[in-house]
Amino acid sequence: MISKAAELEARGRQALEEGDYRLAESLFLQALAEDDDPSIRNNLALANYLMGKPVQALEKLDDGLSGNIANPFGRALAAQCLVALGRMQEAKRMVVEAVGDFEEGLRIMKSERVAIPESWREYTVMIMRSAGAVRDHRQVLEIYRRWQQLHVTCECRYLAGIAAFNLRRFRQAASFWAGLEQEHFNTQLQLVGVMADKGLIPPFALEYDWFHKAGLACYRGAKTEEALRTAITKSGLLRLFLLIIAVGEPADENMNKTALEAIVLHGGGWGQGVGLAFLQSPLVDDKLKVTAAEALVKAGVFAEGEDIPLFINGRLQAMKVSQVQVTWEAPEEILASYRQALSLREQGKAKEAILLLEAQSKGPVIYPPAMLVLANLYRTEKVYLLKRGGWARMSAVVRRFGSMQKDGFLMNEPPQSAAGKLWLKGLIFVGRVKIKNRNVKIATVAVELRQALAELLSV
Repeated sequence: MISKAAELEARGRQALEEGDYRLAESLFLQALAEDDDPSIRNNLALANYLMGKPVQALEKLDDGLSGNIANPFGRALAAQCLVALGRMQEAKRMVVEAVGDFEEGLRIMKSERVAIPESWREYTVMIMRSAGAVRDHRQVLEIYRRWQQLHVTCECRYLAGIAAFNLRRFRQAASFWAGLEQEHFNTQLQLVGVMADKGLIPPFALEYDWFHKAGLACYRGAKTEEALRTAITKSGLLRLFLLIIAVGEPADENMNKTALEAIVLHGGGWGQGVGLAFLQSPLVDDKLKVTAAEALVKAGVFAEGEDIPLFINGRLQAMKVSQVQVTWEAPEEILASYRQALSLREQGKAKEAILLLEAQSKGPVIYPPAMLVLANLYRTEKVYLLKRGGWARMSAVVRRFGSMQKDGFLMNEPPQSAAGKLWLKGLIFVGRVKIKNRNVKIATVAVELRQALAELLSV
C-alpha cells in the first residue's frame, strides 16, 4: 500500500509538471511532515527555486547536502540556486560534486551488478542544466556523450544542441535538434541552426531552458517597447523564440511579420544584422525580405525612398520603402485628377484614364475610389478580349488601352502599360499568329482561363 508521504509527493510532482509551483510547495511540505526523505526535500527545494526563491531552496537543500550522502540532483539544483545568487565559484564546485556523486553511484551499482533505476538516470538532465548554468558548454556536451545510454528525456538532446550553439558549432546544434520530436519544434530549431551556420543569424548566447516556455513567458512579460528591447537584449531564448516564429509556418502569416519586426526594431545591432542578412539570402522567403526592408527603414538603417539591395525573385534587385497615406478625404488636386479620369473613361479614353490614375497610385496619397476605378479599367481590358472570343488584334488593344512600347520584360523595371501588367501576371498573353497568311500581333486570354474569367467577371 502506498504511503501518505509517497502519495503527496506524487501529487506534488504532478503539480510541478503543470507549472503550479505553489500547490507543489504545499504538497511537498505536507509530505515532508510525514517523512523527512531526501527526495521530498529536493522536490520542495525545486519548487522554491522555480518560484524565484533560491535562498529558501538552498535552505531546504542544506541538510541533504551534508555528510557523504550521494545527492547528485540536490547538488545540481544547489548549483543553479548559487548562480541565481551570483555565487559562481561555489556553483562551479557544486557542479563538480554533482557529477562526482552521479559517477560514484554508477560505480557502486555496476560493482554490485544492480540495474540502474530510471529515477537515477533522470538526474542526467538536472546535471546538464547545472553545467549550463555555470556556462561550461563543453562540459554539457561531455556529459551528454559520456552518459548517452542513460538519458531518459529528450531534453538532454535539446540541451546538447544549446551547448553546441553557444560554442558556435551551429551545424552540430542543428544535428542535435533534428533528432527531437516534432512537438519540440525540431524542424524550426534545425533551420535556425542551419541559418546561423550560413551567417544569416549573428551569434548569440542561449540559456539552458526550453525556448517555447521561457521565451514565450519573456515575450508576454514585455508590456512596452522599451521592455521588449531590454528583454531581447537579455534573453537569448526570447531571440530564439522570435526567430522560430519568423521563419516558421504559423497558421497566421502576420505572426511571421510581427516576430521579424520585433527582432529588427527592438533587437539593436544584432536584430538589424538579422534583417540585413535576410535581405541578401536566397534561403529566406521573399515576403520576409519585404518585411525586413520595411523594418530596417523604421529602424533608421535605410532612409525612406532609399534603394535597398535585396535578393528577390531569384536575383539581386533594389527596392524602395515609402510611407503612403490612405484617405477618403483626399486633397483637392487628387479629387480633380480623379474627376478627370472619370470624364476620360466616359469618353471612351481608357488609355488616358489609366495613365492618370496610375500616376496617382504612385504618389504619397492614395484615394480608394480612384484605385477602384483603376482596377475596373484593368478589368475592362480582360472583358474586352473575352467579349471578342478571348482575343483581339494588338492594334485595337493599343488604341483602346495604350501602347506597350516602353515595356521591356528583360529589364529590371516592371511593365507600365495595362496590357503589360496583365501579361506579367499571366492573365493575357501577347504574340504573333497567322491570319489570312499574314503575321498579326494579338493579345489573348489563355483558353484554359476564358470560362473561369468570364464567370468571375460576369461577361
